[in-house]
Order: sequence, then C-alpha cells, then structure tokens
Amino acid sequence: KKDVSTIGKALSKLMDMEGVYYYWKTKEFPDQAFSSSKQLGFIAQELEKIFPELVNTGSDGYKSVDYVKIAPILVEAIKEQQGLINQLTYKVNAQQTENDQYKKLLEALTQKDTVRENEIGQLKALLETIIQANELDRGTDKAEK
Repeated sequence: KKDVSTIGKALSKLMDMEGVYYYWKTKEFPDQAFSSSKQLGFIAQELEKIFPELVNTGSDGYKSVDYVKIAPILVEAIKEQQGLINQLTYKVNAQQTENDQYKKLLEALTQKDTVRENEIGQLKALLETIIQANELDRGTDKAEK
C-alpha cells in the first residue's frame, strides 16, 4: 500500500449517510433476479456524494455500493465518538467533584449559620433577663422612695 492516509471526519460524514429500506424493481429488471423482499441499504447516488470510494459504476451505468468498505469508516467514526465520550466523561467527573466541594462548603456554612442562630437566641434570652432585672430594680427603687 502507498499514499496511506486516515479517514478524516468519519463521524460527521457517517452522520450524513442515510440508511433506507427499499424494494427492488423486479418487474422492470426480471433478468437481474432481484429479491422481492424488503431490502436495507443506501442509495448509491446519495452515498457517492459523501464517500465516492464506496460506489461502483458498472459498464451499464448502474451504480452499486461496496458494503465491505463501510467497515473502516465505522471503525474510525466509533473511535471519534469514543474520544468525544471520554472528553464528556472527564467534564462530568470534574463537575461532580466541584459539586461535591460546593456541597461540603454549603454544609459548613449551614452549620455555622445554625451556631450563629443559637448564639443569637442565647443573646436574646440574656438580654431579656437583663431587661427584666432592670425593670425589677426600677420597681424596687420606686417602692423605696
């Protein structure tokens, strides 16, 4: 082999391919011995726009798809897709770690807030005690005068 190059943008090209169901035109081409059952494949003229290497044109002008050659495209597309999955997995894991840190911070702040609320409650109770003691002292002072 020579002039070897990788199949670039296999995934995006694969996304442009459209698989179809179809029936052969058996009545128009009885000498071809086409099956009358439902078929699965590609429209050669459409596929040729994306991957001309997959389409053969016979001496009669009819086009056919070389399905065996689709395998390397699928392999490269899967590798590209796996690379994207790996990137997204890394991002999700990083975000999960960040979220866990935020949860711990929120818990710490919530605990501090609870402590502050308890301290405020204690201060209010102490203040009420002082106010009541002052009111008693004023009442005692008035009674003594």
